[in-house]
Amino acid sequence: MAKRAADIVQVKVRMRADMHRGLAKDAERHGQTLNAEILKRLERSFGSDIITATIERTAEVTADAVVRRLIDEAIIEGANRQQQPSAATNEQTKSQEAGVVNLMDALRRQMQAGEQSSAATNKETKKRTGTEDKS
Repeated sequence: MAKRAADIVQVKVRMRADMHRGLAKDAERHGQTLNAEILKRLERSFGSDIITATIERTAEVTADAVVRRLIDEAIIEGANRQQQPSAATNEQTKSQEAGVVNLMDALRRQMQAGEQSSAATNKETKKRTGTEDKS
């Protein structure tokens, strides 16, 4: 379908002389006007934006599907373990529970040490700056 004059807008663009020369050479090599060369490149850039958006969306959908599948598999595996408890599973569960408790204790100790260190640093800073409470 031919474009009507009302559908076409004239635009003035400033560019470096070397870029202009490169576009003009490419236009000549492709057997088209400078205007046609620029339009072809602009249209191609919009096409690549659409392709990029499509690829990104496909990746998101695929990632969501993989996560859902992993969750489903974990649920099924958990249900199977509950139906068939074994001595090894019980020992493994106890070991995991003990590991979690140890980890929580270690984190609690780290947080307490950090709070104490932070309080000492604040007190020292207040002392040096003369903003310490005299009460």
